[in-house]
Amino acid sequence: LAVGFLSADFRGHAVAHQFLGLLGALRARGRLRLVAFNAFGGNPGRVGLALKSLFHEWHDVSAQSQSDQGVAGLISAAAVHVAVDMSGHTGGSRLGVLSFRPAPVSLHYLGYPSTLGADFVDYFVSDPIASPPETQNHYAEALLYLPPSFY
Repeated sequence: LAVGFLSADFRGHAVAHQFLGLLGALRARGRLRLVAFNAFGGNPGRVGLALKSLFHEWHDVSAQSQSDQGVAGLISAAAVHVAVDMSGHTGGSRLGVLSFRPAPVSLHYLGYPSTLGADFVDYFVSDPIASPPETQNHYAEALLYLPPSFY
């Protein structure tokens, strides 16, 4: 199973720091092919380089280098099964890439703590505290819970 992570935060950023441990654990399990789509065009720094070493593939897809449709084609060509947006509506986001449905399943996680309001994202990874089940009707995405916290 190939999982592609799309983010502008694979650098000295809170998202990268929080994601580093999870990515290391996913890599250690050895069951997934982990593919990065790095939307940050600058120097990734120490944390970004640590992340890069844990991915099986690393693609630079900064806004200056490729169109959303071009990045979607790259994700599709990489045979990604699950595309994970990690930026949401924050700086440098490439959320428009997912509108082309480059993978059979899409979700967003960690970098934006609420619904994206987009009908082209299938799931929002959260927890029942941050996104109580009774609020599901306020989300464009289905809620996918991680215990005890999505952080």
